[in-house]
Amino acid sequence: MNEKIYIRVIETHQLLDEYIIIHDVLIASTKGLLGFLRKIFKPIDFDLYVHKLTAISNNMKENLSKLEEIDNHNLQEKELQLKKVLFLFIIDFQKTVEKLAEINQKLSRKADGKAYSMNEYNKDMKEYHFLIVSYTVTGRQLNKIFKKQD
Repeated sequence: MNEKIYIRVIETHQLLDEYIIIHDVLIASTKGLLGFLRKIFKPIDFDLYVHKLTAISNNMKENLSKLEEIDNHNLQEKELQLKKVLFLFIIDFQKTVEKLAEINQKLSRKADGKAYSMNEYNKDMKEYHFLIVSYTVTGRQLNKIFKKQD
């Protein structure tokens, strides 16, 4: 397997792990009434998560840029396929991260007294969940292709 592509896959996976931790803190449901109560009464520093998500997004942009620099002419067919699907995954994943950052930015503003209606929040969350499905589908393709590499 091409070492440069392999590095991009590993870095993308590490960023995905960071994102999942943040998603779980902010979005994932808690089990039981006690867990639910802890979550709703625990203050959330939305600006901190916006900062973390923005850093992940910026790292994804850099990862995408480095992936684009890899010369397709030097790649075997399997490597080229891996590169193309990784490229699509990074784009889908980055959109998801940016949407969660946007939602948290709006929640931060709401905490400061600015308007963010429940209707708008629900619309944003619907779009966010759609983006999760999108990057998950692409991620499954990526995993299949990655496992077929030498």
